[in-house]
Amino acid sequence: FNLGTTQYSASKFDEASVSFTTTLKYNKNYKEAYYYRGMCKAKQKEYLKAIEDYNKVLKKDSFNVPFLKQRALSLKALHRFQEALDDLNQCIDLDPYNGDLYKERALLKAEMKDYDGAISDYNAVQKLLPAYKMVHYKKGELYVLLDDFEFACEEFELAMKNGIMVADRPYKKYCLKTTR
Repeated sequence: FNLGTTQYSASKFDEASVSFTTTLKYNKNYKEAYYYRGMCKAKQKEYLKAIEDYNKVLKKDSFNVPFLKQRALSLKALHRFQEALDDLNQCIDLDPYNGDLYKERALLKAEMKDYDGAISDYNAVQKLLPAYKMVHYKKGELYVLLDDFEFACEEFELAMKNGIMVADRPYKKYCLKTTR
């Protein structure tokens, strides 16, 4: 197992996957080996195989937030958005103060074109992860998609005040009177 985690850290996903498989031959109940092997498969874009590994643990421990989150990310990569959303909703029910989960759900909702839902999740991110300064830029982008330029401009301004310089371009495009 330790060799596998070292290989995983070195981005040697094929070798790490073999190491985790070897670990599982000796101990089929080793959750972390399934987790890391699933992560290796996801890094290699073998999402169905990753989901298989996550499911092996989730069958016995359906409330395991890290496995649910990783399964959601693999489902999202396969464009199985509703299933991914269901997993992320369950994660948030189990761990409601985890800002990273809201961030992942916001990204998913934006991809599903639920812009209001994504903004709502980014509001939670803003409270739970105050150091995440991209939140204003992300919300600004979503407000633009909703054609709500007043709120978009407020968010882009806040992003720039927080040092997010990529907000400068959409701010100039949507917010300066001379460009509208």
